[in-house]
Amino acid sequence: MATAAPPAAAAPPLSRAAANRAAFADGVRILLATWPLLQLAVTNEWGGPESTAKAEWLNEVILEVFDTSTAAGRGDEARTRARGTASMRSDAAAWRGTGPHALSGGRAQDGAV
Repeated sequence: MATAAPPAAAAPPLSRAAANRAAFADGVRILLATWPLLQLAVTNEWGGPESTAKAEWLNEVILEVFDTSTAAGRGDEARTRARGTASMRSDAAAWRGTGPHALSGGRAQDGAV
């Protein structure tokens, strides 16, 4: 007589921190995937042929800032690095004549993005 195989063990539940991080990562991914202007920029390759990679990079940076800001004393460092990288990309877009800075003839107006 054949015996039934024991039921598969269920995966252990995620810790609260891991569940929060997973939910945040899902939310960021969904937000970026449904952001109309970002999708338009990627579709039209306004960031060049690597537009898709840049959109994925944006997702990674947001998650990195979130992860490192929860680690003791590292949040300011990650935010500064993310701002600096975003600023360099924005300056490059203005120099190429693309992006919001190009529309205003140089630097963006106060409050403009």
